[in-house]
Amino acid sequence: MSSQPPRSRRTTLIIGLVVGLLGVGGWLGGLYLEYVEAKGIPYSGETLPAECEISAALKREALVSNPVLVQRPEEANRELVRHTQCFWKQTKGQDGFDKRILGIHVYRHTDFTDPQAAARATYEDLSVAGGAGVPGLGDAANSAQRPNEGTTEVALVVRRGPLVYQVTYRGSYRGFFADRPVEVGLAEDITRKVVRELMAKP
Repeated sequence: MSSQPPRSRRTTLIIGLVVGLLGVGGWLGGLYLEYVEAKGIPYSGETLPAECEISAALKREALVSNPVLVQRPEEANRELVRHTQCFWKQTKGQDGFDKRILGIHVYRHTDFTDPQAAARATYEDLSVAGGAGVPGLGDAANSAQRPNEGTTEVALVVRRGPLVYQVTYRGSYRGFFADRPVEVGLAEDITRKVVRELMAKP
């Protein structure tokens, strides 16, 4: 007797193999399309308050150009802490292939009876336990790396007089199967440059 499987069985095996290969091909094709797709969102056109503005050169270096306002103080609402929050995200088709996002918080304590003490309290609340001090940056500065799978995120908190700045920068290099975190030193450098520009404002 022949040891060959019946024709119907061979046909089923061949069809199964073809379907499997097509499935793998479709999966790889989907990965490729996601890999080559430009990251970011359409340009928002938002106007950010001065507290969030950074130079065009620094935006190019950080690979972010898309302003997104989250919160700004309202003059009619006399909150003691005047909190401004915004992001610089990526503009689709403009800011490169890899993933980046920059977050900025600015806290003003000028309405407190003791602005310096209030700023110190906010700084202590925002500083990450175990973070490293950054000499020569404001009155006090704390920089820490936040754990994130496949990406690097650095958070920098700086106190200068009645102001407290919190800047976060997150980034990764895109890979075909998995992303690779950017260098911690690169993220630290971006956050420090951002804070220096913000502190230089009148």
